[in-house]
Amino acid sequence: MEAKSEVTIKFSGELPTATPLENKKVAIEFTDQNGIVFTAQVNAKSWRKAETSASEFADWAGAVSGKLGVRFVG
Repeated sequence: MEAKSEVTIKFSGELPTATPLENKKVAIEFTDQNGIVFTAQVNAKSWRKAETSASEFADWAGAVSGKLGVRFVG
């Protein structure tokens, strides 16, 4: 049997801080209601669009979805 892990993280309110990465990407970090920390890599252009939308609309919300990567224990 083959299984693929995917995750969707929904968020609203204040945007997390984006840290620039290589290849025109940014890293954003989310902490869910259980204290689990997720880090996502997003295209910088897409992130700039999200920043613009969040600044223009008071009730803005977003979501990040994709493959679930390696778990880092720290």
